[in-house]
Amino acid sequence: MLKKILGLLLLAAIGYGGYYYFSRGYHTRPDIPEGSFSMKFKSGFRAIVLNQELDVIDRKYFGHSVEVPFYLEKAWSFCEAPTPEENEQILRELGNRPGERVDGVCRIDVDGKSVLRGIIASVPRL
Repeated sequence: MLKKILGLLLLAAIGYGGYYYFSRGYHTRPDIPEGSFSMKFKSGFRAIVLNQELDVIDRKYFGHSVEVPFYLEKAWSFCEAPTPEENEQILRELGNRPGERVDGVCRIDVDGKSVLRGIIASVPRL
């Protein structure tokens, strides 16, 4: 009886691990450089953040996705810190909310052309 219960628990853990792995899109994620990290949002927006520090204790992250063709919706995008001009423009478009900062501008390379995929912003945790 104990073997059956342990076997079921092991099977459930393996099943949940597989579900988590595939639902997060890790099976399609490209190799990421050292010091980078990946993020996935409920909207399906998937991002690999380059050369940034993750501060999940003090900040909450949001992905603002841009409308793209259906075949790019689940593609992984690479994000870098915005230039000062981009940062100013993005904050103006988002509404310049108190405490919000733009942490990344995400793009997908499609046949040598850069396509804007979304913005990663964060706000302080209260």
